[in-house]
Amino acid sequence: MQPLGTDSAFTTYALLTRQLKRQWWLMLLTLVTLSMLGTSFRHELRLQQFDNVLYDWAIRLQPSATTPSNIAIITIDDDSIAQLGFWPWRRTKHAELLPHLSEAKAVGFDVLFSEANPNFPQDDDAFAQAIATHGRVVLPLVIDPNTQTALPPFRPFDDAAAATGYINVYPDHDGVVRRLQLAQKTNHQAPYSHLIVALLQAAGEAQQARALLKNTHSAMRLLPFQVTTQPAFKLYRYADVLAGVYSPEEFANRYVLVGAWSSGLGDLFSTPLATPEQPLQPGVSILAHGLHSALTDNWIRVAPLWLLIVLNALPVVLVCVALLKRSPRQALALTAGLLMALLGCAWVGVYSLHIKLSIVPGLIATILAYPIWHWRSQETTLRYVDHELNVLSQQDPSLRTALSARHQAATLPARLSFLQHGIELLRDSQQRREQTLRFISHDMRAPQNAILALIALTRAQNHSNSAQTLASETLLTIEHYAQTTLRLVDEFMALAKAEAIQLEFNECNLNDLCAQCCDELWPLSEQKSIRIEFIEPDTPIYAFICEALYKRALLNLLDNALKYSAAQTTVRCTLSADSTHFSIQIQDQGWGIPAAQVATIFQPFQRAHTDRAEVPLGSGIGLAFVETVILRHQGTIHCSSQEQVGTTFSIRQPLQPV
Repeated sequence: MQPLGTDSAFTTYALLTRQLKRQWWLMLLTLVTLSMLGTSFRHELRLQQFDNVLYDWAIRLQPSATTPSNIAIITIDDDSIAQLGFWPWRRTKHAELLPHLSEAKAVGFDVLFSEANPNFPQDDDAFAQAIATHGRVVLPLVIDPNTQTALPPFRPFDDAAAATGYINVYPDHDGVVRRLQLAQKTNHQAPYSHLIVALLQAAGEAQQARALLKNTHSAMRLLPFQVTTQPAFKLYRYADVLAGVYSPEEFANRYVLVGAWSSGLGDLFSTPLATPEQPLQPGVSILAHGLHSALTDNWIRVAPLWLLIVLNALPVVLVCVALLKRSPRQALALTAGLLMALLGCAWVGVYSLHIKLSIVPGLIATILAYPIWHWRSQETTLRYVDHELNVLSQQDPSLRTALSARHQAATLPARLSFLQHGIELLRDSQQRREQTLRFISHDMRAPQNAILALIALTRAQNHSNSAQTLASETLLTIEHYAQTTLRLVDEFMALAKAEAIQLEFNECNLNDLCAQCCDELWPLSEQKSIRIEFIEPDTPIYAFICEALYKRALLNLLDNALKYSAAQTTVRCTLSADSTHFSIQIQDQGWGIPAAQVATIFQPFQRAHTDRAEVPLGSGIGLAFVETVILRHQGTIHCSSQEQVGTTFSIRQPLQPV
């Protein structure tokens, strides 16, 4: 397997970075394109409905405005109907109303007078005469949306009126009135103007009226509804005006609109100002808002397409850059900030600039950027790590075995767990490599260097009288070092095997296994005059273990106990069990282990008492091998020791592997 060096790590990082940047560019181009297409085709995609919701929100958040003083509404309300009789009233009442409005700049009726009254023809004459006498009365007409033909006022009224204009209202798809169409063509007829334009013409504001109709695009205007804490316009009850409660001077230089304010007359519409208390507004109120916008030229205009494209694409670019350059937490905070900034732009556009900004495509693309980037970056990273682990598994059989379940990790949590396991395996592999290098560079080279030194010494003293004796001693020493080297290699290979091989668990009689280990070390114990004592239960204990490895681990513990114990002491091996676990304790009465070294005693190449001249030969691998075997059997091993008293190794593990 290739070493995980600095150059390899840098190359790996560079390759992964290129793949991530490729995904980033793909995401950026896709989202920017989507925002541009969404902006260009927002009407076809019905995104305008969401923009309308934001527009209504911006309208309602406007600061309260003062009530305009140049517009008055005479309301045909429930109280007036109760005083003057059932609706519709005789037209003489409208004729009687107009003299009270003689000082008004212009009077517009939001009441249709399209037919003659056959029952009271004299009323029609009186009303026509009153209209002509006033001179600044504007009457409404309607345009049939199906036939596109106009239904004008009754001819005498039409002739007497200063101007006529249609009062059609065209709600959006959600039924809310947000705009007025100030000019409209009909079949084979000249274009008609809205009642608002007709009022300006009747009041002598012909230039201002022409400015409203200067192009077809400006003919459709969004209404900036006035938000006020009181009625948006000054209201006067029809019955009060007719009774002379207000003098004509009350309406001097004012535009006066006359229309229904009663819920029973049906002239009600939904607007952005709708509330649970007042969900609908009278049509005459909408006319008043439109007239106020015409007089102040504060219509809400739709932003040009190029500005909308830039506005919607810019936050997408910014959030994509943040996702690439910043941490996920910072990128998330910036995404939230950009979303708030877009909403703020929509409000500022309506309130300060009188421009409606379509920001829904940008909002959608900005919201999608965060999850899409983390999806694509994680997918790219996971795919790359999968590839690297596959390469490593081909190079290292032990990794191939450990990663055999990679295809089962179909879900993200499972794949993350799989990758975490793979990273741990790589770290363990790197650590074992470093240990191997230390072992080869020091522990295995030391005996060979000693052998070479002895050979050189023998050659130098070959001519002395003691050459025969020296040669004999040299051979013995060479034999000792060779045996040491072989033992080191054997222990190291055993440790590597214990870490890597696939264990095969078979049922084993632990009583017999422990007894065999004690019997095999009986000659050594007799040689050192040490007594081996095996304490076992009466009932045999059976467990599923890898017998060969487990036996070698127990032999290592017993051998260490004998090597580090003095003569006339006892080494005790105790076997016990409960319903789920068994325990083995190996206790000696030897040198003990210094307290500072107990915590590291199971690490490879760690030995105690290395400063003592009589320390037994060893490599420091044996206890690492023992711990590896116990851990791979899902057990635990614990060391407790006291110098000059003895050491106890306690093993506990399940009778059956989980």
